[in-house]
Amino acid sequence: MVQIVRDGRANTEAEDDVIAFQENILANDIQRIVGECKALNVDRKLVTVEKISDLYNGDHIVFNQLYGLQHHAIVTNVNLREDEVTLIEYTSDGNMKAKVKENTHPFSIFKMVDKYIYNHEYDAEETIKRARRRLNEEKYSIFCNNCEHFATWAKTGNECSEQVSYGKITAACSLIASFGKVTITAIAAALSEVGDLLLSNTFGAVLGGFLTAFEGCLELKKLFNDYSQDKYSADVFQEKLIEIISKYAFAIPVIMLVGSAIPVTTLPAAIFSITLITLSTLLAKWGGKCFGRFLNYIIRNWPTIKESFQNFWQGLEELAWSAVKATTNAVFSAAKSTGKCIVSAAKAVGSAVRRKASRGWRAFKSWFRR
Repeated sequence: MVQIVRDGRANTEAEDDVIAFQENILANDIQRIVGECKALNVDRKLVTVEKISDLYNGDHIVFNQLYGLQHHAIVTNVNLREDEVTLIEYTSDGNMKAKVKENTHPFSIFKMVDKYIYNHEYDAEETIKRARRRLNEEKYSIFCNNCEHFATWAKTGNECSEQVSYGKITAACSLIASFGKVTITAIAAALSEVGDLLLSNTFGAVLGGFLTAFEGCLELKKLFNDYSQDKYSADVFQEKLIEIISKYAFAIPVIMLVGSAIPVTTLPAAIFSITLITLSTLLAKWGGKCFGRFLNYIIRNWPTIKESFQNFWQGLEELAWSAVKATTNAVFSAAKSTGKCIVSAAKAVGSAVRRKASRGWRAFKSWFRR
């Protein structure tokens, strides 16, 4: 709250109105300046949440999801005993309509969680009060009023979305790379004396790959600059570095392969080439980012995954050993039963032979006496 120091004399109602008006103007100017700084994302740091005890009421958290998107929310309660977190978030209800709701989730369902720490922010009580003020709101817009807009507004008073800004830049860069590839291909084909379209296509594809690689270098440069300004913790920096490398490792070959396979001979073909290459590049970036998220998930949860794998392997060994023992016991039992059967059969045969022999001997003796 902006306050103006006044002297001790009594003010008239008109003077009070003027002072109040000046206070509002000054407050609005300060809020606008602070909002512009926050929109530039110069006063917040992203840190990794390792366990539920790292969370506090009023925190602005973000779930790093494996399919390439992020979900933002405000923490309203942390239940350490039940391992549950209560959040206010923009989420979809049963009919898929997004609404601001307060939900309780087991912390275990969040595979990758980070939180923002701001230099200028509301305290926990005010943040939660602001978030609850918009409960049941149904004005979701992916570009203008998404979950990140809501969370940053509740925490700082400023609505901004790094995802939306970054998505617009990525789409623009992909379009520029596609347009550059198609333009160079068309010029090379037009200037070629023999009309070597394959050569011009290859040259254009290489240019598209170069522009995409240049975009990746700019993104890496921004990441290192942000890290040097302490906007990311070391763990978050490593995860974002893996995401960027993975994303462009997918995107560069795609724009080169797709670009070299599409001929540019007419204007409709050029438009089709720009559209297809742009969409293919965006899809490849998304796929690469998802793969990077998957790698980050494995790295972050490697101790748990390793323990689970060891338990699985130990269980598999025990199962195999049990199977071997059961098979061995079964073989021994079968062999024992077979041996008993053979002995019994041998005894029976021996008894039968003895009886036959005895009868034959008696018969022989009777015949010999005659």
